[in-house]
Amino acid sequence: MTYIKVLNYSQKKEFETPPQLNDEMRREIFAVPSLLSQQLYSIDLADNRVKFIAMFGYFKLTRCFYDPNSFHHDDIDYICKRFELKIDDRSSAKNTLSIYKRLIRDHFGYQSPDDILRQILTDTANKLIAQLPTPKALFYALVELAIEHRYEVPSYTFLSKIITEAMNDRRTSIFDRLQSYTNNDSLQVLEFFTQTDETLPGRYVLNRFKKFSHSLKPSKIKEEVRTYEAIRNINGSISTIVNEIGIEENTARHYAQWVEKSDMHQTKVRSDQLCDMLV
Repeated sequence: MTYIKVLNYSQKKEFETPPQLNDEMRREIFAVPSLLSQQLYSIDLADNRVKFIAMFGYFKLTRCFYDPNSFHHDDIDYICKRFELKIDDRSSAKNTLSIYKRLIRDHFGYQSPDDILRQILTDTANKLIAQLPTPKALFYALVELAIEHRYEVPSYTFLSKIITEAMNDRRTSIFDRLQSYTNNDSLQVLEFFTQTDETLPGRYVLNRFKKFSHSLKPSKIKEEVRTYEAIRNINGSISTIVNEIGIEENTARHYAQWVEKSDMHQTKVRSDQLCDMLV
């Protein structure tokens, strides 16, 4: 399955990277409670002690576990000084990190993501998919819900898979309702967008509607007014169908953004899917 791009590159990187801390925050979150001290000092390698403390502090703050390679150097330096540890950057085995995660989760009373959480988040995603403005908003709503149910924050892949499936189910539902309108004359007006633009050789009419000019030249203003009136007339001709199949504003916005960012080849490939063209 190809997952939709729920977060852009910088947003995904931010999600998968520990937060930036100041000295006051470091003193607070990297203070290991006495209940974990015994486990901490049973760890032989200083490198692993540092990783354990960093994992504990970050989880205390965000309920997330992060790749050790993303730990901030300033945080590692602080931990080394505070606990008088010297490290040599040796990596930890995955099973060792898994043990640390389990100890930390148990301390805070949290669970690792499982099928129960997947079902909870799936049910919620299906309910919220048409209510929230963007996939990003749904993503962070699911993050908060996982924490509310006392689960470690799932991975980006775990969450994006759920959102992709919810959006695909929603899209299939809309398309199924559209099938009965396949031969409806009101939809023929949408073919206008896929025609070659006579005023701009090599381009399609749809491109004319993707961006509006902010020019104050009278000729440009008149052109934009004509474009607006064309969109209004097309919308009026299909509004009854839109209302009957129940396309919500957020669903329409999502597909409009997809069309805006796609080239004409991508749009025409999917134009047999009436829901893509309708919204």
